[in-house]
Amino acid sequence: MILRYGLVLLSFVLSACEQTAQEAPLAVGLENGSVAAAVNVPIGVEVAAPNALPKLNALHYALPESAVDSADLPTVVLQPASGVDPLPYYEVGRDTYLLFGNVGSLNSKNRGFNSNAGFVVTSKGVVLIDALGTPMLGRRLIATVAAVTDLPITHLILTSLESSHSLGSSAIAQLPGVTVIAAASAPAELSYSDALLTEYRQRLPEDMQGLRPVSVSKRIVTPRYGYETLLVGEHSFEMYSLAGAALMLYQVDDDILWLSDLASNQVVPDLSQSDLDLRRQTLEWLQEHFAEVELMVPGHGSAQSSPFVMLEQNVRYLDGLNVEVKRGFDLGLSLAEILAQVTLLAWSEWHLYEQHHQANVRAFYQSLTKSAAQ
Repeated sequence: MILRYGLVLLSFVLSACEQTAQEAPLAVGLENGSVAAAVNVPIGVEVAAPNALPKLNALHYALPESAVDSADLPTVVLQPASGVDPLPYYEVGRDTYLLFGNVGSLNSKNRGFNSNAGFVVTSKGVVLIDALGTPMLGRRLIATVAAVTDLPITHLILTSLESSHSLGSSAIAQLPGVTVIAAASAPAELSYSDALLTEYRQRLPEDMQGLRPVSVSKRIVTPRYGYETLLVGEHSFEMYSLAGAALMLYQVDDDILWLSDLASNQVVPDLSQSDLDLRRQTLEWLQEHFAEVELMVPGHGSAQSSPFVMLEQNVRYLDGLNVEVKRGFDLGLSLAEILAQVTLLAWSEWHLYEQHHQANVRAFYQSLTKSAAQ
Protein backbone atom coordinates (compact mmCIF):
# COMPACT_ATOMS: atom_id res chain seq x y z
CA MET A 1 0.00 0.00 0.00
CA ILE A 2 1.19 3.50 -0.76
CA LEU A 3 1.84 5.88 2.07
CA ARG A 4 -0.55 8.79 2.24
CA TYR A 5 0.72 11.96 0.72
CA GLY A 6 2.01 14.08 3.59
CA LEU A 7 2.03 17.84 3.99
CA VAL A 8 4.61 20.11 2.49
CA LEU A 9 7.07 21.55 4.95
CA LEU A 10 8.40 24.16 2.59
CA SER A 11 8.04 25.59 -0.91
CA PHE A 12 9.83 28.49 -2.49
CA VAL A 13 9.38 30.71 -5.47
CA LEU A 14 12.79 31.85 -6.61
CA SER A 15 12.51 34.60 -9.23
CA ALA A 16 15.17 35.44 -11.76
CA CYS A 17 15.93 38.72 -10.03
CA GLU A 18 16.74 36.85 -6.84
CA GLN A 19 19.54 35.07 -8.64
CA THR A 20 21.59 38.24 -8.26
CA ALA A 21 21.45 38.01 -4.47
CA GLN A 22 24.05 36.11 -2.45
CA GLU A 23 22.80 32.56 -2.20
CA ALA A 24 23.54 29.39 -0.28
CA PRO A 25 22.39 25.89 -1.26
CA LEU A 26 19.81 24.47 1.14
CA ALA A 27 17.90 21.24 0.69
CA VAL A 28 14.18 20.73 0.82
CA GLY A 29 13.77 17.10 1.84
CA LEU A 30 10.17 15.89 1.94
CA GLU A 31 8.51 12.59 1.29
CA ASN A 32 5.24 10.64 1.12
CA GLY A 33 3.98 12.51 -1.93
CA SER A 34 5.35 15.90 -0.99
CA VAL A 35 8.33 17.70 -2.47
CA ALA A 36 11.77 16.22 -2.02
CA ALA A 37 14.11 18.62 -3.76
CA ALA A 38 16.66 21.33 -3.31
CA VAL A 39 16.71 25.01 -4.20
CA ASN A 40 19.02 27.97 -3.93
CA VAL A 41 17.65 30.12 -1.12
CA PRO A 42 19.03 33.65 -0.58
CA ILE A 43 21.12 33.91 2.59
CA GLY A 44 19.04 35.30 5.42
CA VAL A 45 16.04 33.06 4.75
CA GLU A 46 15.67 30.64 7.64
CA VAL A 47 14.55 27.14 6.78
CA ALA A 48 14.31 23.98 8.83
CA ALA A 49 15.28 21.27 6.35
CA PRO A 50 18.08 18.71 6.15
CA ASN A 51 21.02 19.85 4.05
CA ALA A 52 21.08 16.55 2.21
CA LEU A 53 20.74 17.34 -1.49
CA PRO A 54 22.54 19.57 -3.99
CA LYS A 55 20.96 22.79 -5.19
CA LEU A 56 18.26 22.96 -7.85
CA ASN A 57 19.56 24.99 -10.79
CA ALA A 58 16.48 27.02 -11.68
CA LEU A 59 15.50 30.59 -12.36
CA HIS A 60 12.00 30.17 -10.97
CA TYR A 61 10.73 27.36 -8.84
CA ALA A 62 7.17 26.79 -7.56
CA LEU A 63 5.90 23.31 -6.76
CA PRO A 64 2.48 22.04 -5.66
CA GLU A 65 2.18 20.63 -2.17
CA SER A 66 1.59 17.19 -3.64
CA ALA A 67 2.01 15.46 -6.99
CA VAL A 68 -1.13 13.40 -6.31
CA ASP A 69 -4.68 14.70 -6.92
CA SER A 70 -3.28 18.20 -7.38
CA ALA A 71 -5.19 20.92 -9.20
CA ASP A 72 -1.98 22.94 -9.19
CA LEU A 73 0.84 22.32 -11.61
CA PRO A 74 4.57 22.83 -11.11
CA THR A 75 6.40 25.82 -12.54
CA VAL A 76 10.09 25.16 -12.93
CA VAL A 77 11.92 27.63 -15.17
CA LEU A 78 15.30 26.07 -15.81
CA GLN A 79 18.52 27.88 -16.53
CA PRO A 80 20.38 27.25 -19.76
CA ALA A 81 22.60 24.22 -19.44
CA SER A 82 25.22 25.05 -16.84
CA GLY A 83 25.45 21.93 -14.72
CA VAL A 84 23.84 18.65 -13.90
CA ASP A 85 22.01 19.48 -10.69
CA PRO A 86 19.11 17.27 -9.57
CA LEU A 87 15.53 18.06 -10.53
CA PRO A 88 12.69 18.28 -7.96
CA TYR A 89 11.00 14.99 -7.17
CA TYR A 90 8.19 13.56 -5.05
CA GLU A 91 8.09 10.27 -3.18
CA VAL A 92 4.76 8.70 -4.18
CA GLY A 93 5.19 5.13 -2.94
CA ARG A 94 7.60 2.59 -1.52
CA ASP A 95 10.97 3.34 -3.16
CA THR A 96 9.06 5.17 -5.90
CA TYR A 97 9.77 8.74 -7.00
CA LEU A 98 7.95 11.00 -9.46
CA LEU A 99 9.37 13.96 -11.34
CA PHE A 100 6.25 16.11 -11.85
CA GLY A 101 6.97 17.98 -15.07
CA ASN A 102 5.75 21.32 -16.31
CA VAL A 103 2.73 21.25 -18.60
CA GLY A 104 3.35 23.15 -21.81
CA SER A 105 4.91 23.06 -25.24
CA LEU A 106 8.68 23.12 -25.56
CA ASN A 107 10.10 26.55 -24.79
CA SER A 108 13.18 28.25 -23.37
CA LYS A 109 11.66 28.26 -19.88
CA ASN A 110 10.80 24.59 -19.37
CA ARG A 111 13.75 23.53 -21.59
CA GLY A 112 12.06 20.20 -22.34
CA PHE A 113 11.00 19.48 -18.75
CA ASN A 114 7.37 19.20 -19.88
CA SER A 115 6.43 15.62 -19.12
CA ASN A 116 6.45 13.31 -16.12
CA ALA A 117 9.16 10.77 -15.37
CA GLY A 118 9.98 8.58 -12.41
CA PHE A 119 12.19 5.93 -10.92
CA VAL A 120 11.97 2.95 -8.59
CA VAL A 121 14.86 2.03 -6.31
CA THR A 122 15.28 -1.73 -5.88
CA SER A 123 17.88 -3.76 -4.02
CA LYS A 124 19.48 -4.63 -7.38
CA GLY A 125 19.47 -1.19 -8.97
CA VAL A 126 17.24 1.61 -10.23
CA VAL A 127 14.49 1.34 -12.83
CA LEU A 128 13.95 4.64 -14.67
CA ILE A 129 10.56 5.38 -16.17
CA ASP A 130 11.08 7.74 -19.12
CA ALA A 131 14.03 10.02 -19.77
CA LEU A 132 12.62 13.57 -20.22
CA GLY A 133 13.12 15.82 -23.22
CA THR A 134 16.80 16.68 -23.81
CA PRO A 135 20.20 15.05 -23.26
CA MET A 136 20.85 17.65 -20.53
CA LEU A 137 17.65 16.64 -18.73
CA GLY A 138 18.77 13.03 -19.03
CA ARG A 139 21.98 13.97 -17.22
CA ARG A 140 19.99 15.85 -14.58
CA LEU A 141 17.75 12.82 -14.15
CA ILE A 142 20.86 10.73 -13.49
CA ALA A 143 21.91 13.32 -10.87
CA THR A 144 18.45 13.15 -9.29
CA VAL A 145 18.73 9.39 -8.88
CA ALA A 146 22.21 9.84 -7.39
CA ALA A 147 20.74 12.23 -4.81
CA VAL A 148 18.52 9.40 -3.58
CA THR A 149 20.67 6.29 -3.87
CA ASP A 150 24.17 5.06 -4.69
CA LEU A 151 22.74 2.10 -6.60
CA PRO A 152 23.27 2.06 -10.38
CA ILE A 153 20.59 2.60 -12.99
CA THR A 154 19.95 -0.82 -14.54
CA HIS A 155 16.84 -0.25 -16.68
CA LEU A 156 15.29 2.58 -18.68
CA ILE A 157 11.67 1.92 -19.61
CA LEU A 158 10.42 4.32 -22.28
CA THR A 159 6.65 4.48 -21.99
CA SER A 160 6.52 6.77 -25.03
CA LEU A 161 8.85 7.53 -27.93
CA GLU A 162 7.60 11.11 -28.08
CA SER A 163 10.49 13.54 -27.74
CA SER A 164 9.48 14.96 -24.34
CA HIS A 165 9.71 11.46 -22.87
CA SER A 166 12.70 10.03 -24.69
CA LEU A 167 15.36 12.51 -25.87
CA GLY A 168 17.06 12.30 -22.49
CA SER A 169 17.79 8.64 -23.15
CA SER A 170 20.92 9.74 -25.04
CA ALA A 171 22.60 10.42 -21.70
CA ILE A 172 21.14 7.48 -19.79
CA ALA A 173 21.95 4.86 -22.42
CA GLN A 174 25.66 5.73 -22.10
CA LEU A 175 25.73 4.42 -18.53
CA PRO A 176 27.25 0.95 -18.24
CA GLY A 177 24.85 -1.97 -18.12
CA VAL A 178 21.59 -0.07 -18.80
CA THR A 179 18.84 -2.04 -20.55
CA VAL A 180 16.61 0.22 -22.69
CA ILE A 181 13.05 -1.11 -23.01
CA ALA A 182 10.32 0.24 -25.33
CA ALA A 183 7.03 -0.74 -26.95
CA ALA A 184 6.67 -3.25 -29.77
CA SER A 185 6.61 -0.55 -32.45
CA ALA A 186 9.91 1.00 -31.37
CA PRO A 187 12.69 0.93 -33.97
CA ALA A 188 15.95 -0.84 -33.19
CA GLU A 189 17.50 2.60 -32.82
CA LEU A 190 15.54 5.64 -31.68
CA SER A 191 15.14 8.24 -34.39
CA TYR A 192 13.53 11.66 -34.70
CA SER A 193 12.57 13.81 -37.67
CA ASP A 194 15.08 16.32 -38.98
CA ALA A 195 12.51 19.05 -38.44
CA LEU A 196 12.08 18.17 -34.76
CA LEU A 197 15.81 17.99 -34.09
CA THR A 198 16.37 21.28 -35.91
CA GLU A 199 13.72 22.97 -33.76
CA TYR A 200 15.21 21.62 -30.54
CA ARG A 201 18.76 22.57 -31.52
CA GLN A 202 17.72 26.07 -32.50
CA ARG A 203 15.81 26.64 -29.26
CA LEU A 204 18.06 24.76 -26.84
CA PRO A 205 21.53 24.39 -28.38
CA GLU A 206 23.32 23.83 -25.07
CA ASP A 207 20.79 21.30 -23.80
CA MET A 208 20.96 19.22 -26.97
CA GLN A 209 24.71 18.72 -26.81
CA GLY A 210 25.59 15.08 -26.45
CA LEU A 211 22.65 13.76 -28.48
CA ARG A 212 23.59 10.31 -29.71
CA PRO A 213 21.79 7.33 -31.24
CA VAL A 214 20.14 5.07 -28.68
CA SER A 215 19.73 1.37 -29.31
CA VAL A 216 16.62 -0.28 -27.89
CA SER A 217 17.75 -3.37 -25.98
CA LYS A 218 14.31 -4.95 -25.71
CA ARG A 219 10.92 -4.41 -27.31
CA ILE A 220 7.80 -5.63 -25.53
CA VAL A 221 5.86 -7.72 -28.04
CA THR A 222 2.72 -9.23 -26.52
CA PRO A 223 -0.83 -10.05 -27.58
CA ARG A 224 -3.24 -7.17 -27.17
CA TYR A 225 -3.66 -6.44 -23.45
CA GLY A 226 -1.00 -9.04 -22.67
CA TYR A 227 2.09 -8.19 -20.70
CA GLU A 228 5.66 -9.19 -20.03
CA THR A 229 7.04 -9.30 -16.49
CA LEU A 230 10.26 -7.65 -15.37
CA LEU A 231 11.73 -8.59 -11.98
CA VAL A 232 14.36 -6.29 -10.49
CA GLY A 233 15.28 -7.04 -6.91
CA GLU A 234 12.13 -7.22 -4.81
CA HIS A 235 10.04 -5.24 -7.34
CA SER A 236 7.88 -6.75 -10.07
CA PHE A 237 6.75 -4.80 -13.14
CA GLU A 238 4.18 -5.75 -15.77
CA MET A 239 4.85 -4.11 -19.15
CA TYR A 240 1.94 -3.71 -21.59
CA SER A 241 2.54 -2.66 -25.20
CA LEU A 242 -0.67 -0.76 -25.98
CA ALA A 243 -2.09 1.67 -28.54
CA GLY A 244 0.80 2.11 -30.92
CA ALA A 245 4.06 3.30 -29.38
CA ALA A 246 2.73 3.48 -25.81
CA LEU A 247 4.12 1.17 -23.15
CA MET A 248 2.13 1.01 -19.92
CA LEU A 249 3.90 -0.05 -16.74
CA TYR A 250 2.27 -1.60 -13.69
CA GLN A 251 4.22 -1.90 -10.43
CA VAL A 252 2.64 -5.06 -9.11
CA ASP A 253 3.81 -4.99 -5.49
CA ASP A 254 3.30 -1.24 -5.11
CA ASP A 255 0.00 -1.05 -7.04
CA ILE A 256 1.06 1.91 -9.18
CA LEU A 257 0.11 2.23 -12.85
CA TRP A 258 2.25 4.41 -15.14
CA LEU A 259 -0.10 5.32 -18.00
CA SER A 260 2.32 6.98 -20.41
CA ASP A 261 0.38 9.15 -22.86
CA LEU A 262 -2.64 6.82 -22.86
CA ALA A 263 -4.33 9.39 -20.63
CA SER A 264 -3.56 12.86 -19.32
CA ASN A 265 -4.86 14.70 -16.27
CA GLN A 266 -6.42 18.11 -16.92
CA VAL A 267 -4.40 18.33 -20.14
CA VAL A 268 -5.84 18.11 -23.67
CA PRO A 269 -3.87 15.27 -25.28
CA ASP A 270 -2.11 15.43 -28.62
CA LEU A 271 -4.05 12.91 -30.73
CA SER A 272 -2.59 13.89 -34.09
CA GLN A 273 -0.76 10.56 -34.43
CA SER A 274 -3.29 8.38 -32.58
CA ASP A 275 -5.76 5.75 -33.66
CA LEU A 276 -8.79 7.22 -31.87
CA ASP A 277 -10.82 4.00 -31.86
CA LEU A 278 -7.93 1.99 -30.43
CA ARG A 279 -7.23 4.68 -27.86
CA ARG A 280 -10.85 4.69 -26.67
CA GLN A 281 -10.96 0.91 -26.44
CA THR A 282 -7.76 0.97 -24.39
CA LEU A 283 -9.17 3.57 -21.98
CA GLU A 284 -12.30 1.45 -21.46
CA TRP A 285 -10.11 -1.59 -20.82
CA LEU A 286 -8.13 0.38 -18.25
CA GLN A 287 -11.35 1.41 -16.49
CA GLU A 288 -12.46 -2.18 -16.33
CA HIS A 289 -9.21 -3.86 -15.29
CA PHE A 290 -7.35 -1.30 -13.17
CA ALA A 291 -10.11 0.51 -11.30
CA GLU A 292 -8.81 -0.70 -7.94
CA VAL A 293 -5.15 0.24 -8.17
CA GLU A 294 -3.67 2.58 -5.60
CA LEU A 295 -2.29 5.24 -7.95
CA MET A 296 -2.20 6.18 -11.64
CA VAL A 297 0.56 8.36 -13.10
CA PRO A 298 -0.17 9.95 -16.50
CA GLY A 299 2.45 11.19 -18.92
CA HIS A 300 1.31 14.75 -18.31
CA GLY A 301 -0.44 16.26 -15.30
CA SER A 302 -0.89 15.20 -11.70
CA ALA A 303 -0.90 11.60 -10.53
CA GLN A 304 -4.33 10.48 -9.36
CA SER A 305 -5.83 8.19 -6.75
CA SER A 306 -9.17 6.38 -7.02
CA PRO A 307 -11.74 6.89 -8.57
CA PHE A 308 -9.49 7.94 -11.51
CA VAL A 309 -11.84 10.41 -13.11
CA MET A 310 -9.18 11.34 -15.67
CA LEU A 311 -9.90 8.09 -17.55
CA GLU A 312 -13.58 8.94 -17.92
CA GLN A 313 -12.73 12.53 -18.84
CA ASN A 314 -10.40 11.35 -21.59
CA VAL A 315 -13.11 9.02 -22.93
CA ARG A 316 -15.63 11.87 -22.97
CA TYR A 317 -13.24 14.14 -24.85
CA LEU A 318 -12.67 11.45 -27.48
CA ASP A 319 -16.43 10.84 -27.79
CA GLY A 320 -17.13 14.55 -28.19
CA LEU A 321 -14.47 14.84 -30.86
CA ASN A 322 -15.80 11.78 -32.67
CA VAL A 323 -19.46 12.82 -32.63
CA GLU A 324 -18.98 16.47 -33.54
CA VAL A 325 -16.39 16.04 -36.29
CA LYS A 326 -18.32 13.16 -37.86
CA ARG A 327 -21.53 15.19 -37.78
CA GLY A 328 -19.89 18.03 -39.68
CA PHE A 329 -18.22 15.63 -42.10
CA ASP A 330 -21.53 13.87 -42.86
CA LEU A 331 -23.13 17.27 -43.52
CA GLY A 332 -20.46 18.01 -46.08
CA LEU A 333 -18.86 20.86 -44.15
CA SER A 334 -15.35 21.93 -45.04
CA LEU A 335 -12.46 21.47 -42.65
CA ALA A 336 -12.46 25.20 -41.95
CA GLU A 337 -16.16 25.10 -41.05
CA ILE A 338 -15.67 22.08 -38.80
CA LEU A 339 -12.72 23.71 -37.05
CA ALA A 340 -14.89 26.75 -36.35
CA GLN A 341 -17.80 24.68 -35.01
CA VAL A 342 -16.15 21.85 -33.05
CA THR A 343 -14.89 23.84 -30.10
CA LEU A 344 -15.76 21.44 -27.24
CA LEU A 345 -15.67 24.38 -24.88
CA ALA A 346 -16.20 22.11 -21.88
CA TRP A 347 -12.51 21.23 -22.29
CA SER A 348 -11.24 24.75 -22.93
CA GLU A 349 -10.08 25.11 -19.33
CA TRP A 350 -7.78 22.14 -19.71
CA HIS A 351 -4.13 22.90 -20.27
CA LEU A 352 -2.85 22.86 -23.88
CA TYR A 353 -6.35 23.29 -25.30
CA GLU A 354 -5.15 26.03 -27.65
CA GLN A 355 -2.14 24.01 -28.76
CA HIS A 356 -3.80 20.62 -29.26
CA HIS A 357 -7.56 20.80 -29.78
CA GLN A 358 -7.73 22.10 -33.34
CA ALA A 359 -4.90 19.78 -34.36
CA ASN A 360 -6.97 16.90 -32.96
CA VAL A 361 -10.02 18.03 -34.94
CA ARG A 362 -7.91 18.27 -38.09
CA ALA A 363 -6.42 14.81 -37.56
CA PHE A 364 -9.81 13.17 -37.07
CA TYR A 365 -11.25 14.96 -40.12
CA GLN A 366 -8.33 13.71 -42.21
CA SER A 367 -8.89 10.14 -40.99
CA LEU A 368 -12.54 10.37 -42.05
CA THR A 369 -11.51 11.73 -45.45
CA LYS A 370 -9.06 8.88 -45.91
CA SER A 371 -11.64 6.27 -44.93
CA ALA A 372 -14.23 7.74 -47.30
CA ALA A 373 -11.76 7.58 -50.20
CA GLN A 374 -11.04 3.87 -49.74
